[in-house]
Amino acid sequence: MIEVLSPDGKRWAGSAPAGTPVLAGSEVSELRDEVRYSGRWADIADSVSGATKGTYKLVISLIRAPWLEHLRVNVFDMLTLTVVALLFMTELFLLLMRLPPLLEKLRGRTKELDSLSSSNLFRPMGFFLCFATDMSISFVPLRMAELVPADAASRDMLLGLPISAELAMTGLCAFVAGTWMKRSGARLPLVAGFLLIAIGMLCCNLAVAPWQYIVARGMCGAGYGLCILTMQACTVRESKIADMFAGVYAGSLCGCAVGAMAAERLGFAPVFLFAVVVAVLLAFVPPLFLTNRPLDQRTGGGAAAPRMTLRELFGAVGERRFILFCLLALMPTAMLAVAFLNYFMPLYLDGAHVAQSDIGRVYMLNCLVIIWSSPLFAKFTSATSVKKLPAALAILLCAAALYPLGLFPSVIAAVVAAVMLGLSMGLCIPALTEYLMGLNIVKVLGVDQSMSLFDAMQRFAQVIAPLAAGAALAVMSVPQISWVVGTAYVAAAVLFFITSRSAKSKASAESDNA
Repeated sequence: MIEVLSPDGKRWAGSAPAGTPVLAGSEVSELRDEVRYSGRWADIADSVSGATKGTYKLVISLIRAPWLEHLRVNVFDMLTLTVVALLFMTELFLLLMRLPPLLEKLRGRTKELDSLSSSNLFRPMGFFLCFATDMSISFVPLRMAELVPADAASRDMLLGLPISAELAMTGLCAFVAGTWMKRSGARLPLVAGFLLIAIGMLCCNLAVAPWQYIVARGMCGAGYGLCILTMQACTVRESKIADMFAGVYAGSLCGCAVGAMAAERLGFAPVFLFAVVVAVLLAFVPPLFLTNRPLDQRTGGGAAAPRMTLRELFGAVGERRFILFCLLALMPTAMLAVAFLNYFMPLYLDGAHVAQSDIGRVYMLNCLVIIWSSPLFAKFTSATSVKKLPAALAILLCAAALYPLGLFPSVIAAVVAAVMLGLSMGLCIPALTEYLMGLNIVKVLGVDQSMSLFDAMQRFAQVIAPLAAGAALAVMSVPQISWVVGTAYVAAAVLFFITSRSAKSKASAESDNA
């Protein structure tokens, strides 16, 4: 680019379009990918009519061609679409393999599907459910930032309220779904859940005030809670829960990647509207294929489980090992996952001018690490006789994920933290579950109720996580938060390892004495 600047610093002529601002000399040294060479022309006005007399400056700017950036974007987009296409083809292939019973049901040759065929239906249903709900996961706080004034008090905490509302309603409606489906079957909770998601996504698009967006995200969370708990309860009885969650993780991965790429090119509104269409179409599936009989009747359930007194319940929940497990392992890991991935990372990367599609790819990378590492960690956890060790290592991995941002806060550090947090979550899933199964609370409450309590504690931690992160950002810098929270997690891991060992030794001693 060639420019001729007049003595007063204005552009007199040049190759750039008219109206392009002229950079001051103090700004030239701060330009990236640009080198300027300048020389002075004297007496140019003597030969040009109407020109201001004085010394004119010729500025030649050598700017790097944008084709490298376009090439990088296109290559990453193609790789992302390749991964998404492979996952889509895998899920469609599995759906085609499971189609014959569904077609028989549609043709009216069978009145209802058998329990195994119904369980097989929940994998594609979970895939498209998470595809719709997670299309907007990479810009939930960014959409809130559009509605909250820049000078609003406690703005950092306000940006986390939609996430907290969504997770709170997910946990609340998970309890509602359990009672509902036992009385009326899986059809009604699923239909209600899909419709709530559709209405919530539509309201997310139409919201013009922060409170409207918070309510809309709460509706999305309520619908997701109804759907996911219903599908989980229906598949666990046929040992198909792992199959269903494979579809859930694949849908989440595809949704966050496609949603981020679409939002970068089209804006947030089309992403919300597409999620509405998918959720509405899913609402037609349960009436066509699922029975409306109560779950216990459909599965041939036996006698109801004996009721527990409040004294027995408080005794089981108040066990020292269970309380320490919740405070030192379960809740910290759940809080970090939501505070970092759902709240901090979109705001941090957007503030660093990272493209929305690249933010979605970071989510995609985190999900891929969880999917690939979780089976390997599950084998390690099952083979380890000391169950406290994998749980303590998972907490240490959470701490390790924070330190890169403390050492060199940058976009690369945020990506490294997302990958390490994926490894931590891949270990947390099997490690914390295995440790819970060894506690006395499982013997008292049973596996189902213990897992429900386990999920409730996680939801509670996830609800307060964005608010805690917003409060921390309001008083500390990112490196300070990384060092303080990372050190706290290291201390929690050590304390958990010591206290669980002492409790286990005491229990072993008591059994030996008996």
